[in-house]
Amino acid sequence: MSSYLNNKKFIINKISDKVANSQIIILSEYSGIKVNQLTELREKARKKNVYLCVLKNTLARRVFKNTIFSNLSSKLHGQLIYLISNDIIESSKIINNFSKNNEKFIIRIGNFAGNLLDKKTIIKFANIPNKKVLLTQLLKIIFFPISSFIYGLSILSKKK
Repeated sequence: MSSYLNNKKFIINKISDKVANSQIIILSEYSGIKVNQLTELREKARKKNVYLCVLKNTLARRVFKNTIFSNLSSKLHGQLIYLISNDIIESSKIINNFSKNNEKFIIRIGNFAGNLLDKKTIIKFANIPNKKVLLTQLLKIIFFPISSFIYGLSILSKKK
């Protein structure tokens, strides 16, 4: 029995470290999803530095206690997979893309820096373009007035 208890303590400590260093946790139901599909999801998450784990809800309550994620404790029902990360955009994209391809996979709720997120909000974060696209759009906005001015000057110089 003591090895069982030590195993639980090890799991709680490991997950507690991940939770303490994260900003977002997303809970999703995975009932009916095949193991190979979950393995594929874990591989995609691992590539983006996102931690995925299946954890008993009672252990998750202990992990979330006295953290910014404590308001999730009342939402822990059913078979849940926990997505733990620092990047809200990448996390939302991973979980949203997987749920689009697997109708049995249901996004339940999330918590970002202590604030609860519903499914619609998580999907909105998933639809935000990545960093490169946002920077490109910003540069277009910055350089549009300059390029318009230069274009106007070139037309003016051709008239004269």
